[in-house]
Amino acid sequence: MARFNVPISFKIDTVEVLNRLAYECSIDPVTLDYCRSRLKNEGLKFLTVTLPELSKAIIVSLEEGFFVRPTSFAWKGALLKHFPLLSEIFDNNGLVRDNSQICCIAIKQMRQFCEYFYKLSMDFSEEDLVKAENKFLSHERSVPSVGEYDVDFIDQLRKDFETYYPQISSASVHDILSANPPRSGSGTYSSVQSSEYGAKWFTRRIYDISSPEKWRDYAYSRRETRYSPCPMFKDECDRSQVLFVPKDSRGPRTIVREPFLSLGYQMAYFDFLSKSLERATRHRINFQDQTVNQKLAESSSISKGYSTLDLKDASDSTSGAVVDHIVRYSPGLRAFISRRTRVVILPSGKKIKLRKLSGMGSGLTFPTMALLIHLAIVRYIVNMTGFSYKLVSSHVYVYGDDIVVPTDWYDYAVEALSKASFQVNLKKSFRKGFFRESCGADYYYGQDVSFVRLKLSATRKKKFHRGILFLKSQEALHELDVHAAELMKHGINQVAEYYYQLIEKIVGRLPIKTGDVPFIARYSFVMPESYFTSPTLYEKIKCVQVVPRTYEVHDRETFFLSARLRDSKPATWEDLFSESCRDHHRISIPRKTRYKYSTVNPLTLT
Repeated sequence: MARFNVPISFKIDTVEVLNRLAYECSIDPVTLDYCRSRLKNEGLKFLTVTLPELSKAIIVSLEEGFFVRPTSFAWKGALLKHFPLLSEIFDNNGLVRDNSQICCIAIKQMRQFCEYFYKLSMDFSEEDLVKAENKFLSHERSVPSVGEYDVDFIDQLRKDFETYYPQISSASVHDILSANPPRSGSGTYSSVQSSEYGAKWFTRRIYDISSPEKWRDYAYSRRETRYSPCPMFKDECDRSQVLFVPKDSRGPRTIVREPFLSLGYQMAYFDFLSKSLERATRHRINFQDQTVNQKLAESSSISKGYSTLDLKDASDSTSGAVVDHIVRYSPGLRAFISRRTRVVILPSGKKIKLRKLSGMGSGLTFPTMALLIHLAIVRYIVNMTGFSYKLVSSHVYVYGDDIVVPTDWYDYAVEALSKASFQVNLKKSFRKGFFRESCGADYYYGQDVSFVRLKLSATRKKKFHRGILFLKSQEALHELDVHAAELMKHGINQVAEYYYQLIEKIVGRLPIKTGDVPFIARYSFVMPESYFTSPTLYEKIKCVQVVPRTYEVHDRETFFLSARLRDSKPATWEDLFSESCRDHHRISIPRKTRYKYSTVNPLTLT
């Protein structure tokens, strides 16, 4: 297989993309000229900030029942001077029209045109970095610490957890590691070491929580000095790194790089708690299947039976003190929670102690946050209505920070979340109108009004100048290929064709694919008949294949220890570090790709 070594760079003409997008979305020529003029004068900010404001105003208007006019556009009566497509959504008085079918088409077209560039992740300045760090510190100070939350309410949540989820709350460390061995995560991480010190430190940490009494006795033996880890490496493993990465026009996204060796046992915790909660709640709490919430959003966009709620900075609002209170009598969960990394290093070099449980990137965050949200909403509704706990629990659905509750309980849910230190994003929560949004799916009167955004989050080098977006990165090729296929699935063929033409300038003529396969190819709903009727062509389809990059680490000790725990056999310190157990473990590096030429059978592309 030949390596693909061609330098990858693209020049995306945003004006040309806007022209093609306007054609697909039925935007009139006068409005298109107006948008092109503002793009020329205001630059990329018009596409990433100003136009998305109009789309958000439309969604808020659907909830309120009348057009809430944005301030960045000229008005004409109750609507706008431009964008006559709005008249298919609102009447001359600005009220939402009753013709649902026409409204749905117009809503989807307007949102597609206005928010296409909204998620485009551009590099940020030093000033943006300082603002993001100050925002992080301010939000961290607002997270309740010990004694700063409603102790009686949180103690009720603890009792509910122990009463209605006994198998989870009573699980020991042995139970958790027996079925869920430590593993590497799919996110970014820090402190990757291949030295023996790294492996010893991680194994010691797991060994410690699996048998604290035995380890305490063992720590005083002379062998402890022989196998003690490197102090410098231990210091690195007890701290996380805060990073600010490009997200969208609102500014950078905050992520936390957990130490690689800590991430292993965090992922064991994640696997145990997520699987157990899905089973115990009969998928009212979900981690893998978004369709449960999406189907409820679809049906409720007609019946209004359920409302959808969205939270602000949910992962950064989960209080460590609150979680400690809830798991205080849960031996297994408490062991993992108590060994979370409590200190983070900011980009400025400042070190702070976390008040929140953990950041986005830790295996502890997602399932614990979902558990806390579900417990809080159910308990508050039970207190206010007098209904049984199991009845209320069966009608509350949680997927991360996407929440679906019966519309009659909407206000209770908002109050419950505030008592658990969460803040509801009222602009993205819906109950009064016929619009519902959950887990990336948007519905209006039962019709799907979702759309496609250009993100390019993995592409590292991006620059905008005079209407041209310059991309120079290995990841750009794969991202544009995936994005073009998504456009094709949504019927935005003209814009997809533009990207395919750019790709073909680099890799040559593209074959056709019909499935989500790791090959750079044009997406089609039907495979060309010529692929199967021409024997010569059938045997010679040349593609560029996407191959994830990998990294080797010494991680065999972790899996060896897990096996010993599963077998319930005593594990001595010498066994854990036996040279015969050492091996390399290969892990994938997130968002890193390389390419190679491959000659494949056409069936491989389906």
